[in-house]
Amino acid sequence: MTYLQDQLIDIEGVRIYGSPWHSKRWFVYRSNAFGYKSKRIRAHKWRQISEDIDILLTHSPPYSIRDFNPSNKEHLGCADLLDEIVTRVKPHIHLFGHLHDGLGGSLYKSEENRALEGNNSAPSSHDILFVNLAVDQSALLAQPVVIDYFY
Repeated sequence: MTYLQDQLIDIEGVRIYGSPWHSKRWFVYRSNAFGYKSKRIRAHKWRQISEDIDILLTHSPPYSIRDFNPSNKEHLGCADLLDEIVTRVKPHIHLFGHLHDGLGGSLYKSEENRALEGNNSAPSSHDILFVNLAVDQSALLAQPVVIDYFY
């Protein structure tokens, strides 16, 4: 096992970058490990993510992707993280957690790929699979998630 804190690792040609940060929450939360000031998180953390990666691991989700909190009816992900991912980093897969109600996956298809779909062209390398791996809190044991990645 390798712990990744703002680090890149290469495993048999698959490049994985990990970062544990999330926007700092209010004082009402007892645990704020890896909480970072919202106004500085992009410049200090998200812009440090390598561009030439296959898989991105973060604790927090990007804004509007599997980050909906039904108790307050708000999206709680990070808009700056989303922008960095879809405009600069462009990993093939982004794995995250933090929000337990958003468990599951969503495929982001870039504008470039949407334009090609009518031509039956090969998928763009800019498609990103977003997967929220947060444990379902109502489950006694978490089920494993298997993602086949062909590179």
